[in-house]
Amino acid sequence: MTGGGAGFADRWRVTVVVAVLSLTGVVCACYFSWRDQVQEHRHEFQDRIDGFASAIAERLDHYETAMEMARGLFAASQDVTRDEWRAYTTSDGFYRQVPGAYGFAYIQRVEAERLEEFVEATRAGGAPGFEVFDTDLYEPADYDDYCVVKYHEPVERNAEAIGLNVASVPASSDTMWRSVDLDRVAFSRSFKLRQTGSAQVGVVLYLPIFPGGADVSTAQARRGSVSGWIGMPMGMSDFMTGGWASRWHDIDVVLCEDSGSDSDCALFVSQAMAQTPGAVLGVPSRSGYRSLISVGEWAWVLHGRDPDPSVALTSPAVVRVGAVGSVIGLLLVLLTGSLTWTRDRAQRLAEDLTVCLRQSEQRYALAIHGSHDGLWDWDLTTGKVYYAPRWKELLGLAEDEVGDQPEAWFGRIVSSGLAEFHLCLTRHIEGENERFDIEIEMNHTDGTTRWMLCRGAAVRGEDGKAVRLTGSLADITDLKHAQDELLKMAHHDRLTGLANRALFTDRLSHAIARAKRNPEYRFAVLFLDFDRFKVINDSMGHGVGDRLLVGMAERILGVVREVDMVARFGGDEFVVLLDGVQSVSNAEELSGRLLAALAKPFTIDACEIVSTASIGVVGSEFGYENAEDVIRDADSAMYQAKAEGKARYCLFDAQMYTHAVRRLKLEQDLRHCDFQEQFKVYYQPIINLESGEMSGFEALLRWDHPEYGRVEPDEFIGIAEETGTIVELGEWVLVEACTQLARWRVRFDEASDMSINVNLSKRQIMHADLLNVISGTLERTGIPASALKLEITETTVMENSQSIITVMKQIRELGVHLAMDDFGTGHSSLSCLHQFPIDQLKIDHGFIKNMQEHREFAAVMDAIVTLAHCLHLDVVAEGIENNDQLVQLQAMDCRFGQGFLFARPMPSKEATDYLADYLADHRPGASNAA
Repeated sequence: MTGGGAGFADRWRVTVVVAVLSLTGVVCACYFSWRDQVQEHRHEFQDRIDGFASAIAERLDHYETAMEMARGLFAASQDVTRDEWRAYTTSDGFYRQVPGAYGFAYIQRVEAERLEEFVEATRAGGAPGFEVFDTDLYEPADYDDYCVVKYHEPVERNAEAIGLNVASVPASSDTMWRSVDLDRVAFSRSFKLRQTGSAQVGVVLYLPIFPGGADVSTAQARRGSVSGWIGMPMGMSDFMTGGWASRWHDIDVVLCEDSGSDSDCALFVSQAMAQTPGAVLGVPSRSGYRSLISVGEWAWVLHGRDPDPSVALTSPAVVRVGAVGSVIGLLLVLLTGSLTWTRDRAQRLAEDLTVCLRQSEQRYALAIHGSHDGLWDWDLTTGKVYYAPRWKELLGLAEDEVGDQPEAWFGRIVSSGLAEFHLCLTRHIEGENERFDIEIEMNHTDGTTRWMLCRGAAVRGEDGKAVRLTGSLADITDLKHAQDELLKMAHHDRLTGLANRALFTDRLSHAIARAKRNPEYRFAVLFLDFDRFKVINDSMGHGVGDRLLVGMAERILGVVREVDMVARFGGDEFVVLLDGVQSVSNAEELSGRLLAALAKPFTIDACEIVSTASIGVVGSEFGYENAEDVIRDADSAMYQAKAEGKARYCLFDAQMYTHAVRRLKLEQDLRHCDFQEQFKVYYQPIINLESGEMSGFEALLRWDHPEYGRVEPDEFIGIAEETGTIVELGEWVLVEACTQLARWRVRFDEASDMSINVNLSKRQIMHADLLNVISGTLERTGIPASALKLEITETTVMENSQSIITVMKQIRELGVHLAMDDFGTGHSSLSCLHQFPIDQLKIDHGFIKNMQEHREFAAVMDAIVTLAHCLHLDVVAEGIENNDQLVQLQAMDCRFGQGFLFARPMPSKEATDYLADYLADHRPGASNAA
């Protein structure tokens, strides 16, 4: 019994030892299997996070490319219209490149002193309600330069941003100037988008715009020459959940701005992550799954959360190891021993490895199938290439039509680009270029060619030699077509197909350079403008007008030579460059043929339309330095042809050149001169012809130029109108005149009933701030509104009758009186005078001068005065120079007059002395005292 007990105990101890050893082995095997599964799972998940980050970086590269394309609009001309910007940035082919973008903004840099001119030009360009405003988030400030959002498409989503002075937003302003210093796209820090109507986080991408020929070699030079920016607000939620990111939809991620910690502002939080308390900051930090993304000079961090971190605990491999270990342990205890257990475990592990390998291959196949680009993998040691199904699909090839040789690829490249492709490929394989990146044209099975973007990178061995190339193929045909269309839009007129101003100017600049190199070479420029085109366009519609312009272009092309260039500058302005003429007489001969061809009627919609042309001709003999001067002088000659009767041509000569130089000098000086120093307001009295009493003065502007002396209003007023300076100048005259009247009223009690007449230009009337200027001037000077009479010319009223009448009524509501100036010089009818809200008619001096010699003038004068009385209007006769004219006007019951007979226009001091003498002579009892 004792021996049996000892034997049992020994067997028990052996059994226990074997069981403990078996159990220990099972636990260890399960632990190591679990650890391997966890590590594999983590590496696999980190690879997915890195892949997602790489895809984000690549997508941002597409965005930068799209912005570079948009900047191409400004390559040829800085004057991009609102319609051109809208047509390009809202096209489907373009917008598909930038999912998540909430618009494309054109931000123009505007000097502070030119801000008002910029606003007026923008309103005239199709945005009548355009205003510049600062953000209300920061304290107001003064700016040397404004950065104004001029266009922002699509406008339905971004209307509230149009007119924003981005310089008032410090963070955005810093980003824009950083893009200038870098000369590339710069990303802003994150902010809440207004366009979405929600709390979506976004960033703004900025890209600087430089005018052609600008010095961009240094950051300082770029800051001085930058003319504007392209801005693209991007919603990060829409960006991260777009169709391109669908392959990562099952990953819970947080995209953050990186500044050295995990607590930065989150750019994007996936839905599942957002619903977990503390997940945005806590889970990514603890999990350790993160990947850096380079974004310009910033870095973004993509954090990821393992969707099921416990998956390794229940993985089939761990379960199998545990089960196998338990069975083997039991068999060791009961039957077979350690050898059987070891062999079985080895078999199980081999099976597990086989399953893992099969799953890895399946995941790789799914990744290739889901990619939008065509992937390829070239083993340089064997010479075989793997082409993914998508690669074949891009070229219209079936699965079995492509083998595994490089020739299947190279043979489809268009021959003209094959040499460049091989050079780029060789340089990358040999290590000269870091990346393999090239655009190539390849033959599609449908007979067409498609543009492809081919990208790849080499895998190198320890010796640095490339052993493998892996990359992708992407179809960029639509993008290339968009670029071609952009180039065409930048250099050609869309209506006629002719060259536009930018292309013509470039060609003309080459002709000028050639003329400098070769004294025997000559050229000439013809500037054509069609007579009465505006009347035809307004009466018959823009559709007929466009067809007429196309017909004009065809006739011009039918007359000029093939070597000559014809361009359309806009509207009905055409320009012709005659290349290599012998003398200017050749240009005259061609002008005659053009006039004859264009004078023939055009038949449109069964209607005959006649619109002759006026042509200005200039030759190269003046030794021009730049193209704009040639165009300017040809334009001047064209206007001279119109002044001489239209339907003719006129040669630019030395006298016109002198006049053009003087006009340019006056224009420059008018923009920069001090009104107080060079301009003076003169005053001419207005007399009551019935009583002989003075009723007031008319304020007249005079310019004492430091170089040319006295410049007459007929010369400088037109220049001021064209440049827009007339608005500021007119406001200055209004303030000066009202201030002077206020002084007279204070000094002379008898002057309390006198009024002041001030002229208003067309630009002033159409200016949005006119009513505020008038009411503000009256308030500052203290004169009553009834003492101010504003004069508007008859031509201004008739050319813009509907809009002008509205403004005139608003002026009348202030209590200010209105006068129609230069009546009789325009084309108004006596029968429509009652439609205009005026108080006074001022008859042009031409009627007064001729009424003594020509009875018909006197008859018209009599009719005007009679009609004015019936309409309860006062009549003022201008230019009265002798007593005979005075007597004749008094006989007609013309109530008021002014002219040299009474007094010439006088500066303020002489006018004050004149008024003092007049009042002294007309005081009660003055004649008796004398």
